[in-house]
Amino acid sequence: MNKESHAQNVIETISDYFLTQRVKASAKDYNERLVKHHAVIVSAMKAKQNADGKYADELTAAIEAISGFYPEHKH
Repeated sequence: MNKESHAQNVIETISDYFLTQRVKASAKDYNERLVKHHAVIVSAMKAKQNADGKYADELTAAIEAISGFYPEHKH
């Protein structure tokens, strides 16, 4: 249940926040951003449905692939 809950949280966060508020159609790299965010959703869905650790690794890689779009905020 914990694995499924975390995966669902990733899916909802990417869908509800990033794709609606952070990925803008006016961006030069819109298609790249869209594809990479979609890859996170698909990876999270696979991790949610499977117990094999390779799916968790794929999810981690997909998240790392979008991290460059969001530089660390420093106070």
